[in-house]
Amino acid sequence: MALLTNKDLEKIKQYLIENSIKDSQFEEQSQIKGDDWIILVGIEGNKKLKMETLLNLIIKEGQHDFNKSGVMVVDTIEELEGLDAKIYGNLVYVRQTDSYYSYSSTGQWEEFLKVYVGHEEPKDPKVLWIDTEDNESLGSEADNEVLELQKQVQELALKVKDISRLITTGIVPGNVKHSYRRAIMTTAEPIKPDDAEGDDEEEDDSEWKPDTEVSEPTVFHNAAKQDTSINFAQNKQDLVDGEMLFYTDKKKFVIYYGGKFYAASSGGNTGSGSGVTAEELQDLALDHMTFACGTKQFRARCNSDGIWTVTEYNTEETAPGSPLASWGVYVEHLLCINSVFCGGEGSEEALVSHNFIELANGSKEDINLKGLYLLYTDGSRKSASDIGYIWKVLPLEGVIKAGSTFLIRGNQCNTLKASMIKVDSSDMEWNISFNQGNSSFYLCAGTGFQELLNNNTLSNPWVKNQVKAGYIDSCGFGEGSVGEGSKQFLVDSDWNKVLFVRWFMLEPAKQGNKAYAARQTTALWTYIDLERQSTREGNSVQYYYPDYMKERFAPMASTKGKTFFTNKTTFNPRRANYLNTTFGIQATDNGSGATRCFNWVSVGYYDEYVEIRKKGTSDWTRHYSITEKNSSNTATINKFIEHYKRLRWIASDGTMVTTHKCIVNGLTKGDYEYRVGRDNDPYYVSEPLEFKVLANNDVTSFTYAQVTDQQGFNWAEYQAWKKSAMMLSREEPDIQFTVNTGDITQSGNRVSEWLDYYDGRQYLNNLVEMFTIGNNDLCGHNATELTNGEDATSKYSHINVLRYFTFELDPDNTYEVEWNGVKYPIYSLYSFNYGDFHFVSLNSEIAIASSKMYKDWSSDTYAGDRTFAEAANAQIEAWFIKDLQKWSGKDIPTNCAKCIVYMHEMPFTIVTYDFMKGSGSRAGSHLNTLNTNGNYRFSRLFKKFGIRLVMGGHKHTYSISKPIYDAPLNYITTSNKVNSTIDIMSSMSDDLSRKPVIQVLNAKDVQTNNYARYEVVDKITAPTYVMSQATGYKLVSNKEQPSGNAYTIPWLMSYFKASTNASSPTENVAQHKPMYIRYDVTPTEIKVTATQVENVWNVNTEKNTKSLDMNKQLSDLSVTKMTLSTISNEDKAAYNITDTKSYTITL
Repeated sequence: MALLTNKDLEKIKQYLIENSIKDSQFEEQSQIKGDDWIILVGIEGNKKLKMETLLNLIIKEGQHDFNKSGVMVVDTIEELEGLDAKIYGNLVYVRQTDSYYSYSSTGQWEEFLKVYVGHEEPKDPKVLWIDTEDNESLGSEADNEVLELQKQVQELALKVKDISRLITTGIVPGNVKHSYRRAIMTTAEPIKPDDAEGDDEEEDDSEWKPDTEVSEPTVFHNAAKQDTSINFAQNKQDLVDGEMLFYTDKKKFVIYYGGKFYAASSGGNTGSGSGVTAEELQDLALDHMTFACGTKQFRARCNSDGIWTVTEYNTEETAPGSPLASWGVYVEHLLCINSVFCGGEGSEEALVSHNFIELANGSKEDINLKGLYLLYTDGSRKSASDIGYIWKVLPLEGVIKAGSTFLIRGNQCNTLKASMIKVDSSDMEWNISFNQGNSSFYLCAGTGFQELLNNNTLSNPWVKNQVKAGYIDSCGFGEGSVGEGSKQFLVDSDWNKVLFVRWFMLEPAKQGNKAYAARQTTALWTYIDLERQSTREGNSVQYYYPDYMKERFAPMASTKGKTFFTNKTTFNPRRANYLNTTFGIQATDNGSGATRCFNWVSVGYYDEYVEIRKKGTSDWTRHYSITEKNSSNTATINKFIEHYKRLRWIASDGTMVTTHKCIVNGLTKGDYEYRVGRDNDPYYVSEPLEFKVLANNDVTSFTYAQVTDQQGFNWAEYQAWKKSAMMLSREEPDIQFTVNTGDITQSGNRVSEWLDYYDGRQYLNNLVEMFTIGNNDLCGHNATELTNGEDATSKYSHINVLRYFTFELDPDNTYEVEWNGVKYPIYSLYSFNYGDFHFVSLNSEIAIASSKMYKDWSSDTYAGDRTFAEAANAQIEAWFIKDLQKWSGKDIPTNCAKCIVYMHEMPFTIVTYDFMKGSGSRAGSHLNTLNTNGNYRFSRLFKKFGIRLVMGGHKHTYSISKPIYDAPLNYITTSNKVNSTIDIMSSMSDDLSRKPVIQVLNAKDVQTNNYARYEVVDKITAPTYVMSQATGYKLVSNKEQPSGNAYTIPWLMSYFKASTNASSPTENVAQHKPMYIRYDVTPTEIKVTATQVENVWNVNTEKNTKSLDMNKQLSDLSVTKMTLSTISNEDKAAYNITDTKSYTITL
């Protein structure tokens, strides 16, 4: 046995520290445990150290000598007396006396009696000599005494050896075969029974036996260490792996291993065999418990707030694999860091209770996080010369659910009670505080980062065009931080009040995600100032998230079930939602009264009604929403009952709602107000809204406004529309209604976007809105499915027209298409009369994919049927012709100059650089390219019928065309006149779509180019196509840009040319201003005034830069009239333009 002094232990500690081995196991130890080896607990794993090495270490230090048996050696008695290791039972060898000394209970060093066994006479006279070869008898009695003495000395030596091993190694009971009973049995010779069979060979069980060769047994039996469960839990550092413990307070056995306590069943008559009882589970002091359920495992934990969470756990690791081909990142491109709070060490000013990182999985599959790592740095370096930073690493474990989140909670910043955002749950806890001022985060798979950490070379995980192995996502905030892209994300607000959030949260759509090389933290992230409130500044309102919405951004553990819609706008169950009114067929009072249509959406299914009264009167007239088989229904209502009846549906956020519709006829001239109520619920009453009915003779001249493409991904993006609507209301107080040419939403099945649009329109709610559907307003077959936003796979159903609007249908016309023997409805197809003018809405969005609504909609491979779209658009053509026949009273409508047509995508808009330099057809609206009757039909019908104005949107840029139309071959003669022998509706080849016909008033204005033909006329009769820039956030198309300066589009009078000439050019930032268009209508002309709203975006036209920061909103909103701001001098002369602020169409 080697006894180590305190000085010896200090030497050992120093050695351990220098070798990165923690010394906590030696704090309270006076002996080194083990036989030939001792176990050292290391930072990167346990290590074994030979006792001989340890002793040599001490010898090397010059403290003491030890012999091969590990016994301390001193030179003199004086040195022996001076030892500080005076512990009962200690054994020391003194060279001076050649003797062993033991420290006795009397406090003295006592010399051991030495026994010499051998034939040669010993030189030391003080020893007891036993001559093994001397045959001289001492007498029988004496010989027996000597023999007995020899036997006892041998037994004593064995016992001393056992005791020494017991002290140094500890109690090692061995396996079950090492017992006292078996030891007794080995001393006896059993009698074999007469009828016993032959000896059986012992079965070889070496393959399944546990390894018991770590150390030879030292005892037959041992007792467990005994104490209370609390004491054991608080003193884990005094325990060793595999130690058996007995809880004296709970009468339970546990085994300590790896810092945790593993319980053994108390047995008893529980009837359940092995395992522990519910009471035992509740009493155990465990970090977590793991439960098995079929093929899955779940872990239950109690966090520091005493809240239980149960999360899925997977023992397998997610391998990095290879980077995804289209996205360039590993594992899943929709797995990302979702929100962060950097609360530092905490403050009473902090509005979030804890530091946290929330991860998000926008995909449709659960992802096992084991094998993934989260790294954090505050920009510190070990030394100034290091390239890399000091990164703290958290190995992740658990499963992040599809379409949900996973929460890592850090150190507390403020109390839950004092915080706006309460982080009261988590999937993992991390003892960490994130710096306020420089914080960077890195999510990756695999340990490829470890070598970089070891070499101190990990700085920015994101390097453009160089993906690190396992890279998933990264971001950084504050001066000096590192993240995706070349720009730093800087913060001007108080970090205690700043919640960093991803701009597109849990977003599966491609537009909301970027490939690796295109990622920028400054574009993909923003922050919410939790203290800031909406306020009026200058002539503008600064819109910030209201408090109830801020609270929806609280991070959530996987058990909370966060979804895409958690922080989005939802239906209000206590009022009518999306309440609006539209014109019926007769919008003005022609002597028989006018018609208004009402539409609203309610949560649940109830009997509801709209009440109407003229302003200044007291009595309300009640009209219940239309139901099937109602005796009060008119014949027209019953004919189109599938369009009008209450529509029950489940929204994509899971809410069950009902769409209600009413059509009220016979309204006379006057100002009205209306509201919605519910039977037997006096508290379910909407705020009154207003509408006006004008007589025909009041609208010989009138004004209206066009808005379009408000689409946004979230509430913040719709604030651009809200500000634009406010400016429209302020600057154009005399407009009488609005026409929305589609794309209210980014993805039509997301109810939040419809509701955010409606909230933005609050300044215009007392004006009728006429709507035509856009391609992004469409949805898939399943209303509850959150899709990826792709047109061909998730945008083909037009049902949203019925959900959010009511339009009166003409009983004399047909609103359905027959395809393969079955009739299908066509929506967003209607007309109305406003005084002498006739407005027509055409559905331009029936495409090849539209048939998926009725056939194989669940198939991943079925892309739709072209024949359906061709039949449907041919039916729209037939409907249009019949509608004009009825309005004009002519079998062949002509000179329909007072008919104004609108749709989402028009036959003529902008074309791209690739089109101008290449070949191929112009394409454009599906109405023009998918039609059983032939291609480019509507761009010729409009000319044939004398339509003078067509309105649209879709391209997210502005253009106004010259008078233009398509025509077949040889329709225009060499003298630039119409060839009367050729029908304009005769067959036309696609290549001629590259050369439409432009009307001019003078022959000198005919140009020679490969992109147009010219008709010289005395009076303009061809349509002008007006495409409004978006009246909202998205001001640049992600698919098409107008051709740049290399090729001028000849048939456009004014448009924003791209800044570069390329297939994917840089846009002209002049288009980064929301737009609305005012139309002043008189019996002889339509004046078009395009108006841009300034200072929604921060635009610098000189530098061609733009930005929109929700936290740095501009204060001075204004408008600029710019209808023909880019017109050429030649076109000014050709069309007698003197004022570029507007353009007048002469009827």
